[in-house]
Amino acid sequence: MRLPAVVLLTLALPWQAPGAVTVQAAITARSVLNPNDNCVAPAPVSQFLTTDAEAFVWFAVSGANQGDIASVQWYSPNGTLYWSFSWDPLSSPGDRCFWVAIYIAGHDAAALPGPWSVKILWNGSVLSTLPFTIAAPGTPQISPGGVVNTAGYTLAPAG
Repeated sequence: MRLPAVVLLTLALPWQAPGAVTVQAAITARSVLNPNDNCVAPAPVSQFLTTDAEAFVWFAVSGANQGDIASVQWYSPNGTLYWSFSWDPLSSPGDRCFWVAIYIAGHDAAALPGPWSVKILWNGSVLSTLPFTIAAPGTPQISPGGVVNTAGYTLAPAG
């Protein structure tokens, strides 16, 4: 059985007094910019192709406490849990960045086009939910909020 994801490391940032964790940034992306420094935010992408290698979720938090557990849950277009991952409990408090990816091209996700979501959890509670789309190349894609009203639209004849 092939695993559906690439798991990467976390990086500790300067120490911060314990408190409530806060999401500083959360995005989906095609890749990470610098595998040696995962706290550099990659370019956000919300539309992936079935030919893309991976879909990453990247997030940064502040106020993490020793023993806290970050996790993610990937949901397919039909709303079922596709894959989940949990990091080890944190060994020290502070700010952290995390990333993990699911494989798309050549894997089960490529056969499940449509609207997906990934939930970011902290100690089992949802901090953020990110929507994204996986579509076949050449499939028209409309971003959320992209079509507001089609009234009065007329298709001109070709020619």
